[in-house]
Amino acid sequence: MHVAVISMHTSPRATAGGGDAGGLNVFVDQTSRALAAAGVRVDVFTRGETGSIEVTPGYRVHTLPAGPAGASKEDLPQYTDEFAQQLSQHPAFMAADVVHAHYWLSADAALKAAHGKPVIATFHTTSARKRHHGHTRTAVETFREQTEQRIAAEAYGLTANTVTDRAELSDDLRVQLEKITIARPGIDRSVFHPEGPTASWPVEPGAHRSGLKMLFAGRFQDYKGPDVALDTLAALKDAGCEASLVMIGDQSGPGSMDLAARARARGVEDRVAFKPPMPQELLALMYRAADVVVVPSRHETFGLVAAEALASGTPVVGHAAGGLLDLIDDGVDGLLIHSRDPHEWAQALAPWAKGGVPHEVALAAADHGRHFSWESTASTLLGLYRQAATHPRGARTL
Repeated sequence: MHVAVISMHTSPRATAGGGDAGGLNVFVDQTSRALAAAGVRVDVFTRGETGSIEVTPGYRVHTLPAGPAGASKEDLPQYTDEFAQQLSQHPAFMAADVVHAHYWLSADAALKAAHGKPVIATFHTTSARKRHHGHTRTAVETFREQTEQRIAAEAYGLTANTVTDRAELSDDLRVQLEKITIARPGIDRSVFHPEGPTASWPVEPGAHRSGLKMLFAGRFQDYKGPDVALDTLAALKDAGCEASLVMIGDQSGPGSMDLAARARARGVEDRVAFKPPMPQELLALMYRAADVVVVPSRHETFGLVAAEALASGTPVVGHAAGGLLDLIDDGVDGLLIHSRDPHEWAQALAPWAKGGVPHEVALAAADHGRHFSWESTASTLLGLYRQAATHPRGARTL
């Protein structure tokens, strides 16, 4: 089996948490590694200066030029035709049995270049779902929403991360559930586990370090809710609770967030530390050092940070939306908050800030995390690829 994986706007080799890099990058990289280990030839195509590198035996990343080198993700829709042209001429793409495209830009280009090859699309997020959760509707987003509906109609199949994600995709894109396969993401259990060393907590020494240690990891953009995490810290302070917060990530997309200024304005600058995106091995140390990981995103199709935290034995407090509804067992291995109001988050966290995180919650988190595996994800994908390669359109059996 030979699969061409398309990730036009971001490379799987980028570190998650900065720029446009996030869970999608980790998903593409880890599934490509697992598929290659299972004997599949995997060629990943992304945008950049022409080049090719072997990541592991059987897994290569190819960079193809399309548009200016410094073009932002928001500018890339105008370059999908150019990227598709580059794809259609690349020998590794031409030789592939199946194409798996990640994100709408990649799927648009893949369908233009496929020339009859079956295309599997994984959106990771959709414009319709973002709009549902308060994202501003613009001309670009309207175009994206129309394009995503066309992709859903033309692709051989779609994948979703969870049961909730599958149902939302069906509603958002007007496709039958039977066309959507659940391929639940995994985690690298050799990295994310409860045993082992922890990182030194980077908040300045002081009384606040003895309180609840909260961790946020993700891109600093409105959709991910770093402001909610910071304001929750301030609300805990106002409620007389000792707590500190480490925020790992970087600015992403238009509309930068000055979180340091926000911390000063809220009077919690001595209780928060900002760290740049870091490799998974270092991130695992931070998960184990934290008492709780907060995921206040407007919406997550899965919530890879949450899964990594659970596998590290750290409970997760998340917004009750999207894939987090399937991922967090409310009151067992974490908490689900049905709003993004920082005062409600602080109210939920206050008992843990005052009395500590219950030991049984941390144990349940670690137990839950043992069920995530990239090998399982790859096995599901491989079954879908084989079906797509051997059955004509309309003959899906999954």
